[in-house]
Amino acid sequence: MATMTGGNAPCSTLFVANLGTHTTEQELRELFNGLPGFSRLRFHNKGGAPCCFVEFQTIAFASQALNQLQGYVMLSSDRGGLRIEFAKNKMGEVSQNIPVSYFYLNNNLYLANQSTPITAEQTDLNKA
Repeated sequence: MATMTGGNAPCSTLFVANLGTHTTEQELRELFNGLPGFSRLRFHNKGGAPCCFVEFQTIAFASQALNQLQGYVMLSSDRGGLRIEFAKNKMGEVSQNIPVSYFYLNNNLYLANQSTPITAEQTDLNKA
């Protein structure tokens, strides 16, 4: 059974950090592509701190990859081993805890940049 890693609940997407400044997306694809259940990879390299998200078909495959590659030192590494944890959200899903700008006008709730009010059915406000 998968355990909590990095404080996040197990999910089928892994967050991979501690990548070297010269790590390439191709190098990461070659590393993860050979693992069972690999689906896709999204590489980010902004501000000189590259990281990636790797999606697997199931939580079990993601957990297996996490255990197999935790601390793995890539050839391009200048920082030591990989730091892998379960992502906060499955790749492609948006967190439900995103702050939203809203305001009240004449006892109606509006989201920022929307001209129609939100109804109680569109929110959790009507649920006990």
